[in-house]
Amino acid sequence: MQYIEGKNLRSVMKAEGMSLIHVANIIRQIGQALTSAHDRGIYHRDLKPENIMLQAMGEDEDHVKLIDFGVATVKDSQVASNRATTMVAGTVGYMAPEQLIGKPSAASDIYALGVIAYASASAQVMQARSQVELAIIVNKSNPNDNLSFSELREYFMAERNNWSSGAGKVRVIMRKAGDPERETVLRLIYDMDEKDFNSYFLGKKFRGEILEEPRLRSSTPDMIKTISNVPGAIGYVRVDEVDASVKVIRVDGLAPGDAGYRIRQ
Repeated sequence: MQYIEGKNLRSVMKAEGMSLIHVANIIRQIGQALTSAHDRGIYHRDLKPENIMLQAMGEDEDHVKLIDFGVATVKDSQVASNRATTMVAGTVGYMAPEQLIGKPSAASDIYALGVIAYASASAQVMQARSQVELAIIVNKSNPNDNLSFSELREYFMAERNNWSSGAGKVRVIMRKAGDPERETVLRLIYDMDEKDFNSYFLGKKFRGEILEEPRLRSSTPDMIKTISNVPGAIGYVRVDEVDASVKVIRVDGLAPGDAGYRIRQ
């Protein structure tokens, strides 16, 4: 393993932003390195200031090297499994929308490069990326790719007990009380607090409108495992915790990372 002397880009970023000449020199070299990697079918997938090393050559001039290709994808590799290629990996603030749903490409690195250029010049990552988004996930056998927000709410509210697409009975999976992702779903999808949620499902069960309440899981791995094994299941996880064993559903035509996506903490 090569030892690289120098500093990473994060350590030299200034509160007032770096000079545009300095930023342009760094971004140009990163672009050249990415072009070389992409020409060989390699996508970095975790491009961020911490993974960019600078070796000082003079005022506003550095020799740039990219490091940490540990989560890189090799296009058309006969060695890498499909799961390794499509699993979500990277650092959320620098991840493109398609990478957040497990479909990285060369364009994903270019997106990260744009964020780095902005952050280097202004010393901040765009505020629009500061909130963590939740992905709505379903069993991979579910033929739905998109739901309107009103349809999504009807499924979570048990106003529809069967998938309109013929995917069988709807099985809503929720995290246990006190979980921050659960609180987000209660606020944005149910428009209820914990007490109202419990009263709502108790009433539906008492009236015979449902046979069971949403199933509870204590962790993200448990949530994903249940949804991957139960046809008709639907739930939610943070976008940086999605893996290839489940399917991410668009809401109102928008995926996590798209402008206007509304399910965020």
